[in-house]
Amino acid sequence: MTNRLVIRKTTPADTAQIRALYPQAFPDEDLRPVVSALLKEGSQVLSLASFDREALIAHVLFSLCATEGQYQTGALLGPLGVIPPRHRQGLGNALVRNGLDRLEKKRGQPSLCSR
Repeated sequence: MTNRLVIRKTTPADTAQIRALYPQAFPDEDLRPVVSALLKEGSQVLSLASFDREALIAHVLFSLCATEGQYQTGALLGPLGVIPPRHRQGLGNALVRNGLDRLEKKRGQPSLCSR
């Protein structure tokens, strides 16, 4: 990774780039409806993106979830996408670690729901 890379919380202005990323990252799946719904509904806890200059090259979303049979909520990680030319450069890992650090600072130790 170069020093041009920035990880930051997304804004509504990033939505078009986020939607464009997932067909590149997952050409055999259409995740755009899921991503759009999660971004609109406000169920996301945290939406982060990695940018190379102005270009969005990776995205991760943490959403609210509840654990079965308990009165606890947690953060569900996903979807996570990285454009193919930037695979195997640690971007997904950096986004997840950054997100978990932010969640831990915000709410204490993050609890993650299993699939």
